[in-house]
Amino acid sequence: MDMRRNPAGKICTASLAEKHHVSAPSFIRYFKRMTGLSPQRFHAALRIEHAKRLIVETDLSITAICFDVGYNSLGTFVRTFTKLVGITPTQLRQLSKGVESEPVAQSIRSWKRPRAGGALVSAVITSKLEQSRRIAAGLFAQAIPAGLPFDGCFLDPDTCRFTVRMQERASRASLLVVSVGAISLADLWAGNIRDAFVYRHRISKKLLARAKPLPVRLRRLTDVDPPILTPLPLLMMIPPQGAAPLNDDSA
Repeated sequence: MDMRRNPAGKICTASLAEKHHVSAPSFIRYFKRMTGLSPQRFHAALRIEHAKRLIVETDLSITAICFDVGYNSLGTFVRTFTKLVGITPTQLRQLSKGVESEPVAQSIRSWKRPRAGGALVSAVITSKLEQSRRIAAGLFAQAIPAGLPFDGCFLDPDTCRFTVRMQERASRASLLVVSVGAISLADLWAGNIRDAFVYRHRISKKLLARAKPLPVRLRRLTDVDPPILTPLPLLMMIPPQGAAPLNDDSA
């Protein structure tokens, strides 16, 4: 995919459509069907993914990274980054280096858990996984899994069932489940998780009315999947009372 090869470059939907011999509206519909996002939003996610790696893996200044990934305004970059990643670029750098970020710690400690009135989303992982793999699950308010989830948990392969709670009166959300193998903490912060299996699903009122748990069948992450922008280690920091893993079949 051209966007992945040069995330800092500019894109023109009309030119991309012409390259694939279709009209611009048809290209956008096909692209969104394949990736879940419009070309512009997918490209923005790729830029932020690239920025995460530069923040974690280099000593470049945040300003230099802003321009390196294609932004012309530091303010726009920081706002977009914070919305999609859930923390600021500086906080990501601090956390990835093991430096306690007090604003993030305070945010996690005072996490506004969904109230008891919020609907429960129960799920069961149906895929067979190696024992060495870890599983992260997060429930997000955005149409794609981005920013900080409002509920989530970390699981091991023996825990095939889990429950997360939606915000009260929320009519939709998106569930992300990611399984990763042997990987360093730095790579998790940077988002270098190519050897991963994923499950994404939009949660609607119709699905919430189901009596049975949502079956989660993980599939290998591909180039047409939007980047996983939320740093998975943040799910480890969520207080445990929100998403209680279910280890038995009676739940």
